[in-house]
Amino acid sequence: MNDTLHKTWEFKGIEIKPLSYGRRSNIRSIAMIYPPGPTMFAAAIYGATCDIKDLNKGLRDPDWFTEKVTAWMDAIKLTQDDDEQLGTVFKEIMEHSEANRASPISDPSLMPDPLGND
Repeated sequence: MNDTLHKTWEFKGIEIKPLSYGRRSNIRSIAMIYPPGPTMFAAAIYGATCDIKDLNKGLRDPDWFTEKVTAWMDAIKLTQDDDEQLGTVFKEIMEHSEANRASPISDPSLMPDPLGND
């Protein structure tokens, strides 16, 4: 069994679930508006945990999204001491989101009978 399908992460008490392809793609797009560094990582982590409607609106209105990310950073009391963990969590969720895909059945005995015989 692929354990990455059930892997979650935690950052400052916030659970981060594996990303869907769409959310991952949107996070990558929106993170590109920020220079590399803590704010970019914070935007990505916020994007992984916020309502999908907020993430989609952020793609249309980056200034609005930046305000949401800044308010979130203040709410969770993000400090420079969190930067390393923030980068690590960002890297892990992005890498593992590729692993969270269903894989084809490789054992022919588990495949359904094309003739419908059980």
